[in-house]
Amino acid sequence: MNDSFQSALDTYLTAKIRVRSYRKNLMLQHLKDNQDLQQKVSLYLDRLDIAALVSRSPSLSRHVTNLAHPRSARQLEKLYNEIYEGITGPDPYLAADESGLSGKRIVAMTEVGWTSFQTAFIRSERTDLAARLWDDLTGLGIVPGVSMWTALLDTYADLRDSRQAMLTWNMMLRQNVYPDGLSYRAIIAALFDDNKPEDAVKRFTEYRRTFKELDSAALAVYNTVLRGLLRINLLQDANALMSTMVKSGPKPDLVSFNTYLAYYSRQKDFNSLANIVNKMSEENIAGDVVTFSTILSSLLHVGKKDAPNIILSLMHKQGVRPNVATYTSIIDHLMRQQTEEHLQAALKMLDKMEQDESTKPNEVTYTTILSGLYRGNWISRQRADEVRKDVVSRMRRFRISFRPPTYHILIRAALESSDPKGHLDALAYIEEMESQELPRINTTWYILFTGLMHRGLWALARDMVSKMYISGHRPSASLIKLIDEIRRRN
Repeated sequence: MNDSFQSALDTYLTAKIRVRSYRKNLMLQHLKDNQDLQQKVSLYLDRLDIAALVSRSPSLSRHVTNLAHPRSARQLEKLYNEIYEGITGPDPYLAADESGLSGKRIVAMTEVGWTSFQTAFIRSERTDLAARLWDDLTGLGIVPGVSMWTALLDTYADLRDSRQAMLTWNMMLRQNVYPDGLSYRAIIAALFDDNKPEDAVKRFTEYRRTFKELDSAALAVYNTVLRGLLRINLLQDANALMSTMVKSGPKPDLVSFNTYLAYYSRQKDFNSLANIVNKMSEENIAGDVVTFSTILSSLLHVGKKDAPNIILSLMHKQGVRPNVATYTSIIDHLMRQQTEEHLQAALKMLDKMEQDESTKPNEVTYTTILSGLYRGNWISRQRADEVRKDVVSRMRRFRISFRPPTYHILIRAALESSDPKGHLDALAYIEEMESQELPRINTTWYILFTGLMHRGLWALARDMVSKMYISGHRPSASLIKLIDEIRRRN
């Protein structure tokens, strides 16, 4: 009413909520007798959502990163268009950068925000949008800095596309943007990962010539080269570089040693692996989750049944007292290997945790095992069900509260089981969530409906749709499509 978008944004940010579409519609219905105010409220709500997101650069970056997939490209493009319209539209309320802030333009995009969109467009296979963003920046008078170019190089490195990485590198130089240490790290990684070691080594030589004094990125650059050399089995070259690091810097760190551990683990060279562990002890470098997971996998590969005990002993020797997070991370690593040996080791780790009051597993620990059982087709249904029942029994014995992620895993498992009455277990879990007053969100209903549809239980699916609406849940657009398909079946 006072025409103060700034005050509205301050209130919106303080509330720390998002106004969902159905709540917006309810609000607007109450204003139907004042059309002008209704239109302004509608406009404010749309803009508040965008302005709040842009004002929190890390949140914007995470959100954009989560949309970085071909199936989310339209949603990503829509968000970008809304932000660009907020900057260039007839009634702007956003600024392209901090220098453009004013009385009306009250929130500014950052280089991190622009970079996130650039990376997300490429990952979404929309190079047309990536090119358009670059043109838009030029039109807005923004000159991308070295960090934005480096992020672009990192994206191509992750995609193992050294050709595009080199094109980007050369374009950066033509724009008189001089690469820093992180830029060199990115291009070296791209070349190594795309099997072009000679070119990668040339860039490393150029880096050392350019930065005669060790810069803040030196260790990251050297570790990238170490990883690249060991990846293609150039052990002598890697050892020579490691010697240089020891004598002249940058001093090797945990990442350097973990890189060697991973190499010797792949080579099944356990004597050398043990030597690296000894060197770490000499240098007073304690291992981390990556260290112990790598060694544990190596021991399991040679049939060491007591591998978990050996690892725990090694942790103790290095003065590392494992906590719940450490154990859980190692268990997650084991489950991702997808073998019976690693599963057995994960369960032994779980036993150890349960026996020590200071490392009692939490819900995340148990859920890590449950989700690992149904990731891929590496385990028989019978064996998976056997482990699932054991894990659920442990959770109930230790009175671990089930949260939605755990129920989702259990509901999916019940519906995908070979038991013809598995759906009854799924419905029991739904009722249990209701009795525990846990929110049954879109994901919950989506898992249930797709499972019932897969089993051909259309009548039951329609009954559950009715129950969902009675509960007051408002389905998302994707869930509504599923519901429409259920209703079309007679």
